[in-house]
Amino acid sequence: MALPLAIFVFVVEPAMGFLGPSSSQKATSMTERSLWYDRAINTSPAGRHYRRSYMAWETGTALWYATPQTLGSSASDAQREITLSQTALLDTIARTDNDLRAHLTLARLYQVESRLWRDDALQDARSTLERAVELNPRNPQPLWALTSVMLEQGDADAALAIVSRAYELNPDDRQAHIARAAAAAYISNRDLLQTFVDESFTHFPDLSPMLAPVLTADPITQRLQLLAIFY
Repeated sequence: MALPLAIFVFVVEPAMGFLGPSSSQKATSMTERSLWYDRAINTSPAGRHYRRSYMAWETGTALWYATPQTLGSSASDAQREITLSQTALLDTIARTDNDLRAHLTLARLYQVESRLWRDDALQDARSTLERAVELNPRNPQPLWALTSVMLEQGDADAALAIVSRAYELNPDDRQAHIARAAAAAYISNRDLLQTFVDESFTHFPDLSPMLAPVLTADPITQRLQLLAIFY
């Protein structure tokens, strides 16, 4: 009896878990996708936390630009997938509080959810990222993500303060320059944007191709593109 159980625990379960991501992507129906998705994020402890973040990130990417109208009849399936991922990531965070990837991915899912079904999910995103910042005070990544959430909340002053804090951690980081410019572009502060861009070009002339889309972005029609920069 011990051998079959060992084979299931150490061979079959891990195999089902590792096959989950690719199998869910190849699924021919939402029922089949949900089955493999659940297996990927909940079956076998081996690599489970990585798979959870990976799958949830893919879900957030697929739904970042979605609206209730574009989802149509798929809305309930998308909601189920988001809920599955959120539940799994919350479990990961409960077990490993300082899993930064899990915090960032969970916050991103909350941000997506806030546009589709639940307005107050945006505050959940903010709380999740504030905790991530607390746990990782010298890492700019949660600060950038928090900037995205604050901008979407309409808290422009706080967003600029946070993105500036991230910039000050490492002014030599090109992403810090791009994030700072994106924040100014989102709030339509053209003077501040030009100031940031001029300063960035002084230090990094090669940033021009990366900053050009930020300079020309329309903060109304391209607001989600700007918000995505911070992740």
